[in-house]
Amino acid sequence: MLTNTVYFQVNPVKNFACSWGILPSDFLNGIKNEPQNIILLNDDYQNANDFNMSTKFDLIAGENEIREYMIDNRTSTKKWVDLKSKEDLDSLSEDEIADLLYLSHMGMPMTGISPFSAKINNQFVFLSDSTGFTKVYLRRFNEINQILAVCLKRHLKEQWNKRRVFVKSIPFKDVDLQTLTKLLKLGITGVIIPCDMVEIEKPKLEIPLMRHRKQSPRVIWNSEAQLRAGTEKVGQITYDISTQTWELRKDVDDEGELNDLV
Repeated sequence: MLTNTVYFQVNPVKNFACSWGILPSDFLNGIKNEPQNIILLNDDYQNANDFNMSTKFDLIAGENEIREYMIDNRTSTKKWVDLKSKEDLDSLSEDEIADLLYLSHMGMPMTGISPFSAKINNQFVFLSDSTGFTKVYLRRFNEINQILAVCLKRHLKEQWNKRRVFVKSIPFKDVDLQTLTKLLKLGITGVIIPCDMVEIEKPKLEIPLMRHRKQSPRVIWNSEAQLRAGTEKVGQITYDISTQTWELRKDVDDEGELNDLV
């Protein structure tokens, strides 16, 4: 199975991103401020360290406790929203509680309802399942830039170390904003970054950028041949080891429009 591959699709209008291959740790390391409190929306009482009597929601309080929960691989399904103050939960109406439960169950808010509550002032909605697929709503959507940058660097470093077992590890510079913006434009229609298929021609590392030939829910591929059979190349991202710079070349001109990414 191709394990060093990333799939993501973004919707900047509705402030969400769907992905496979972006780990919870990438999310935490990419956002500006880690949450201090989260509401567990999937009745995950075993991982809770707090409870709100008014809403009957289980909670995790504390930045370190939340990070520990997020990086724990034993809990594959994580569904939560953050909140600024635990006391704010007491002000939620029955309808607002129902909105949160609907969001957790359906993976999207009710029609006409924002995923961001003015009462609890949540910045995120994090919804993942046992397949590794994740959907994240971000109030400040431009935070997806750094999340993706952290993820891409991690995957490329892992692939380099796998290919070059006896070679010294190299530092990867942060992905520049121009490259990220181009990448996110491709992500409007969904893009696959198969780091497993990186070609190393010193001083450059070249990764093809792919997309589905037709709408498909598949984001897990068992082999390079299987991935190539159902996708087409839309570009290439290159990292130059000597100059420590990134470059993205597009092979298509039909990417979506991005707003408010910078």
